[in-house]
Amino acid sequence: SLTRGVLQNVLLRLNDKIENLERSVSETNKNVKRLLKRDTIRRKRLRAIEKTLANLEKKLERTNKKRRTRKTASKNAHQLQKQHLSEQTVEKSKNKDKAKPKKSTDKLCAEEDAEKTEKEDSDLAE
Repeated sequence: SLTRGVLQNVLLRLNDKIENLERSVSETNKNVKRLLKRDTIRRKRLRAIEKTLANLEKKLERTNKKRRTRKTASKNAHQLQKQHLSEQTVEKSKNKDKAKPKKSTDKLCAEEDAEKTEKEDSDLAE
């Protein structure tokens, strides 16, 4: 009967341990489910963030492309404007060169005329 009492005590302790282990397993399973759910939510959020990031990268690339296009267009317009101004300057210079000889020739002719007139006057005076 003593061994029977000892065996019952051992059996009770084992049952307590089994109950504790079952509770622990149940809590662990709940934690695992919660963690899996959290992990699923985080993965969804991560995918959403990755999508947003990809969209922003595409948008940035389009913006940069437009910016480069505008910059190139602006640069080309500036070069054309510079070229046009340069051509105008060359044209003005040519016009000045054409006009200058006429003025010089006119002046020379006027001076020659004045000299001839003076000579004639002095010849007449003599």
